[in-house]
Amino acid sequence: IFRPENEYYVYPEPKGERALPLNRSWGSKNKGQPSNEDSDFKGHKNYQKGESQKRVDWKAFAREKGLLVKDFDKEEKGSLPLSLKQVGAPVEEALSQLSQWVLKCEKRHWAYSMELDKYKIPMGEGESHSEKVLKALAVYGESHD
Repeated sequence: IFRPENEYYVYPEPKGERALPLNRSWGSKNKGQPSNEDSDFKGHKNYQKGESQKRVDWKAFAREKGLLVKDFDKEEKGSLPLSLKQVGAPVEEALSQLSQWVLKCEKRHWAYSMELDKYKIPMGEGESHSEKVLKALAVYGESHD
């Protein structure tokens, strides 16, 4: 009998044909589509484990200023609430669609939240946030069969 020392999760396959459910909370500056190019650069903050490495200021690191992350004004950037109800499909298909949306949000550095029935994950972004959301998608069926 194989007994793994660690826990492993199988995330739903990221697939689906639905577009991201953009809402009107992005602000007038962004015209309905959040983007770091349109966000105001606020400055730098120290890198924290789990943050997206895509936002690390590698030029500052090369100048030996330490690991700094570019910080953008999140109010201008907006937020994207995601939920199982938005998909309107059978559970497995909906979980796959949500998984795809999570990866798209991460690629674009957009903040997002997740609502799975009564379970809610607050707004966030970055590696640790996406892992928490994808793990919730992976175990969703265990408590909802």
